[in-house]
Amino acid sequence: VLVIFLARKQKISFRYSAGWLVLCVSGSVAGFFIPFIETLALKLQLGVGVLVIGSASLVLLALCIQLSVSISGLQRQVQLLNEDVALQKKSIEDGLAHKN
Repeated sequence: VLVIFLARKQKISFRYSAGWLVLCVSGSVAGFFIPFIETLALKLQLGVGVLVIGSASLVLLALCIQLSVSISGLQRQVQLLNEDVALQKKSIEDGLAHKN
């Protein structure tokens, strides 16, 4: 509900809204896979809780890395845009100085 609210208020983009919704739905549907999870946990000689928490931690780690990559790309774009604006501003100021 919170993801949909934030998406409607345009606080998060469609791309991230879709990702969070997929994560929420997959978490909701995970209950149907309890027998599979128990079997896998036995094969790996782990407790069910350890397997679930470990899997959730890996998903959240991947999400954090993906968001860090996105933010780094945006920071680079802002830096390039600021440099371009500064060069254009200097060019305009130089042009105005030559006219006077």
